[in-house]
Amino acid sequence: MAESSVVNVSEYTAPVKRFLPFVIAAILLGAVAGFFLLQTRSDFFESTAVVQVKPLVSQSLNANVDVDRQINTTTEESVARSQRVTEDALAIIEVAGNDLASYDTEETLTSAQGLVPPAELVSDAREKIEVDVINDSQILRVIASDEDADEAAQLAQAVAVAYIEFRKAEALNALNEASEALNSREVSLKEEAARLFAGGQTPRTYEIVAIEEELAQIGRAFATLESSTVDPGSVISDAEVPESTEGLPFFAGPGIGALLGMVFALALVFVIDRQDDRLRSASTELSELGVPVLGTAPVHQKKTSGISLFANNSPGADSYRRVQASMLFNLDQEGKSLIVVTGVKSSRASGFVAANLAAMAARSGRRTLLVGANLRVSQLHDGVGLSDVVLGKASLANAIENLSEVDPNFDVLGGGTSTSRPADILQSEAFSRVMNAIHVDYDLVLVDAPGLLEVADAVDISRLAQGALVVVDSTSDSRKDIASALGQLKSVGSSTVGVVITEPAS
Repeated sequence: MAESSVVNVSEYTAPVKRFLPFVIAAILLGAVAGFFLLQTRSDFFESTAVVQVKPLVSQSLNANVDVDRQINTTTEESVARSQRVTEDALAIIEVAGNDLASYDTEETLTSAQGLVPPAELVSDAREKIEVDVINDSQILRVIASDEDADEAAQLAQAVAVAYIEFRKAEALNALNEASEALNSREVSLKEEAARLFAGGQTPRTYEIVAIEEELAQIGRAFATLESSTVDPGSVISDAEVPESTEGLPFFAGPGIGALLGMVFALALVFVIDRQDDRLRSASTELSELGVPVLGTAPVHQKKTSGISLFANNSPGADSYRRVQASMLFNLDQEGKSLIVVTGVKSSRASGFVAANLAAMAARSGRRTLLVGANLRVSQLHDGVGLSDVVLGKASLANAIENLSEVDPNFDVLGGGTSTSRPADILQSEAFSRVMNAIHVDYDLVLVDAPGLLEVADAVDISRLAQGALVVVDSTSDSRKDIASALGQLKSVGSSTVGVVITEPAS
């Protein structure tokens, strides 16, 4: 069946309405789950200190020259989170406490030297520290999290200061080691020159030249070291005591849980709905098959024996009145008066529809006959009827009953005595003669037949009729079955007067 290009909102709202209790249950379950999951998550305070990293040693008037070449930010991240820096940070906290502004003072740093915090405290502190680089720059963020806001700020600020001091100490140590190495080499060279001149000997020229050149290089190296400056960087944004936790607000857990529950439920509903082949937009989908939809008619779900009709002034009767008006309009246009009324798979709804349409037609002034041709399950009449007439056991006049209590124009020819060979009766010449006879005597003949996909009876009868009215059960008939049923009528050259869509009566 071709898909309609028209967006029908009811196609999406109808499945939700059908499964609304499930959707609501999923939303509530998601809200409850979100609430409990949020309770299991600890809320932490976060504080951040920002550090600008610079080249450790510079011989330039501009300390930022060639920064990218001299700074490896990946290494710096690791250094900032190292055990040594964390130990120094905890020592600073032990000395200065809550006075964050004094963390980088000489007094605090001097007092913190030599203090060694417990290993467990260091390990716990390292778990609370994160360091990252801002946008591939030389700026690091030191983020500390703790259940106590003051301690989060203390740890972030102390780590930032300890990191800068560690870089400074490492640079100074490197300069001192380089200076000591140059001093040692200079002494060694001078001692070697003294040995060459010892005892009044004249040293070889190239030996003297080599020593002099190396001493000159050492002199230049000393000059470079003396002009070098150490700038490890600085804390450009101090840590502050956070005012609120970084955790989600109280309502976020239930809210997110409810939203996820709703999304899951709606997705599942639409998956189930897409697998359901029943009609969603009956008028649109049936019209695409080239079949006119006469209207929607209510049917009673409870099984009844005999004819079941809506009261004349009831809402149900009004629905059938509109349907029969559409049907009679089509009949007047096409000159059809003997119509087979059949369902797709089941005949119970079609029998109910046939009886009510016949009653409405009779009340509109048409002489109407309702024929119970569903010989397998006759719902219309007990006793003498169609099968008896076809088999010659009763006359047509004796088998037809007038339902004057409904309307004087309303006659019924019931199914008659049950038979073991209904197909033979409906395919016989005698049956054709009966149909021709009643066709002449009535303005409208509605023949109630079995479902098209149940047995071949409805297709056989349709050959004798001017058209077929197909009753579609909106609650059970699938698109595939409807198309197959209409295809069977078309295959034998029978036209379809229209389709009536049934729904449960309220």
